[in-house]
Amino acid sequence: MAANEDPGDDPRESLAESPAEPDESPAEPAESAAEPVAGPPRARVRLALLLRVVGFVLAGLAIAFLVVTLVSEWPEVQEAVRNANPLLVGAAVITAALAMMGLAVLWWEVLHGFHGREPLREVMSWYFAGELGKYLPGGIWPVVGRGELAARNGVPRSMAYGTTAMSLGLMIIGGAALGALLFPLTISGGELGFEHLILLLVPIGLIVIHPRVMGMAFALLTRFSKGRLVFEPLPWGRMVQLVLTAIPAWAFVGLTSVLLAESFGFDYEPARIMLAAVLGWIAGFLVVPVPAGAGIREIVFVALSGLESGPSVVIATVARFVFIVVDGTGGMIALAWLRSAGEDTGPAEVEAGS
Repeated sequence: MAANEDPGDDPRESLAESPAEPDESPAEPAESAAEPVAGPPRARVRLALLLRVVGFVLAGLAIAFLVVTLVSEWPEVQEAVRNANPLLVGAAVITAALAMMGLAVLWWEVLHGFHGREPLREVMSWYFAGELGKYLPGGIWPVVGRGELAARNGVPRSMAYGTTAMSLGLMIIGGAALGALLFPLTISGGELGFEHLILLLVPIGLIVIHPRVMGMAFALLTRFSKGRLVFEPLPWGRMVQLVLTAIPAWAFVGLTSVLLAESFGFDYEPARIMLAAVLGWIAGFLVVPVPAGAGIREIVFVALSGLESGPSVVIATVARFVFIVVDGTGGMIALAWLRSAGEDTGPAEVEAGS
């Protein structure tokens, strides 16, 4: 019996050798499965790069125009800036801070409506820290910054990002609502100007925020996200209330430019200055690739303020600087407070401020 046994037929050897074949075969499908996913990310990278280039080009052209205007009218500009009223400039800084705090309150109210009541101090800190991201190319960075901070500190990620985006949309409708309130004060000689097209945003916005329309939009969002993003529309009255919440913030945005115009001693129409400032901000938000609407906001203000190019460029440029100071100071204070409170700020700092 022992002589007839073949060592090659030993079952222990076959058991030891057999696993070698399955170990090699799965490796090939894994490599082949990894190949197709290389395409879409590469396309997205190209698109992101293209948008960044377009944003820089648009911002560069707009800023170049502003610089040329300032240089050509420098004697008048220099005299106005030298004689500026420091108390009014300081008041403009305060109204700019109130404007940004008002927009933070809007996001806080949207979070309350769709998610639950978060402490106002925390939401304000997430907002100001995330606002640092708007100075990066691409309009998504404030959403990413705020949303990521909220998500890292207890708000469901889909809710954090979704409510941030919704607050931006409601904010724009609120700006249009303020434009409607200013409408009677901005008509010269009974003639309508290009700037009055903002009135169209009011009925369009009220239709968009209706529960039936929002319900259809949320259903599509849920389907495309494969159930990861689920929102229930709020009552129409509540959505209108959120729009109205944005109006005081917009009023402070416009008032900042009015105070600067007064501080420089320019001859101006307050309602027209306010409307031009609001429209400039809305245009800056809508031109997504341009970081913080750089140059775009100022160009729109210059075109619609009713002032000569020199004074209007001065107001727009100084207003930009004022809001940069407010954003930077508020962002640094917010990050410091979040760290001291033990909240997670690491990923959001990378997204929003790097």
